[in-house]
Amino acid sequence: MRGVDRLARGLPHYRMAGRPKSQHPSGHIGFRLPLDLLERVDRHIERLKAEARWSIPTRADAIRDLLVTALDIAEKAEEGKTKPPRKR
Repeated sequence: MRGVDRLARGLPHYRMAGRPKSQHPSGHIGFRLPLDLLERVDRHIERLKAEARWSIPTRADAIRDLLVTALDIAEKAEEGKTKPPRKR
């Protein structure tokens, strides 16, 4: 809260560093991926950039997008009682 203290003392305010607050509570997860999979994630980032030229997606954004898409497909398949094709 150092920025608030500076304001109270009449000192110039500065912008606090860090990620903006999200509307949704979130957790943190860290994991390693093989380099070939990271290359595929990077290619997905390029596709995301082409869809929304005004944004610069990060690897975390791309992985979140891929995870949501995969979970949506898996949940729809479960509702239809069919298993999605599994590739490795």
